[in-house]
Amino acid sequence: MDATNLLIAEDSDIEHVVYNLCEHYQLPEQFKVKNKGSVSTVLKELTIELKSPTIKRLGVVIDADDDLPQRWQSIIDRLHNFGYRNVPVTPDISGTIIVEPGRPKLGIWLMPNNQLAGMVEHFAAFLIPQGDSLWPRAQRIVQEIPDDSRRFNHLIKAQVHTWLAWQEDPGRPIGTAITNRYLDANAPYAQQFVSWLRRLFDLEANPLL
Repeated sequence: MDATNLLIAEDSDIEHVVYNLCEHYQLPEQFKVKNKGSVSTVLKELTIELKSPTIKRLGVVIDADDDLPQRWQSIIDRLHNFGYRNVPVTPDISGTIIVEPGRPKLGIWLMPNNQLAGMVEHFAAFLIPQGDSLWPRAQRIVQEIPDDSRRFNHLIKAQVHTWLAWQEDPGRPIGTAITNRYLDANAPYAQQFVSWLRRLFDLEANPLL
């Protein structure tokens, strides 16, 4: 594990998605992942990590949540205060990577795809195999629950975890669902995310995959 390369994740779901995709694509173990527990902690500690004299490459993976432009602006503000000047006005569709002389190489990924408001469960939904017969049923059943009977705050979370509850090994976390092949690690969005990791941490692509 290379201590000069670090990826900070918003929560354990994102952390394990990263680990399981790396395992699937057989990426070399050349970066460490830290689960910060919340987006507020990630944003609070971002500049702390950037100040570390040992960090050469830093990745950030957080949910865009309900307002992607606002989330992006909160990142821009912190990076400008830290001295980064080449920060794009909007996130790069393929994952933002910022290179500036004398500063750590910085990568930012906003779940699900740097374009849409949402979270890691939206990313997981992109990985559900095409034509899966249970996914539209899970969406419909959860959608039909009356508002006054809903005990959940996020529709997509309820839908994805309902779908996961119907798999051969029910109720597995999103990361494990990748390993168990319930979710398709070769789906385009998964490949795009892994490509961003490779570019950020200068990882060699596996020619067999």
